[in-house]
Amino acid sequence: MNASSLHPTVWRTCRVLANSDRLRLFAALTRKQPQTVSALAEQVGLSLSKTSMHLRAMESRGLLSVRRFGRTVEYQTSPTNADSGVAELLKTLKELIKSDEKTIAKIIHLATGFTHPARIEAYRKIAADSGSMDQLMIALKLSSPAVARHLKKLLARGYIAATHHRYEVARHSDAVGRALAEMALR
Repeated sequence: MNASSLHPTVWRTCRVLANSDRLRLFAALTRKQPQTVSALAEQVGLSLSKTSMHLRAMESRGLLSVRRFGRTVEYQTSPTNADSGVAELLKTLKELIKSDEKTIAKIIHLATGFTHPARIEAYRKIAADSGSMDQLMIALKLSSPAVARHLKKLLARGYIAATHHRYEVARHSDAVGRALAEMALR
């Protein structure tokens, strides 16, 4: 795997999303924005320092934007610098969380499918040409157990399907899953 194929934005974004506190903060911002760090901390029941840390992590991945007025810091879910993949993901997340806040566990489940660069590389290899375990081991330069762990995670999250010892990309049934899968292929 070369550095350009790792897509750090995707796996790091997925790691940021795979956290219930961050998603609860995101949900609070979908209900009302912009909001200050202290208002969000109070709503979600976190300390100011932990709230600030989580908000900065989401901002660093392009999920939030921030405005500073002296010592006051406000966040909102409509960043000005989001690339098209993140913009589509944001739109999908907002719609999903607004309609049903109980989807946080589901979002975490889907995001963990792409929290490792090797899983993204495996997904990309499968998308380019469905392959067998042996072909993926060679392409990824990983052991059989390592490839099996990554494939198991992708299978469990509905990103790939297995047929006759071959793997192929599956069209994800969930809008968040589709948005994450599209980001992984960029």
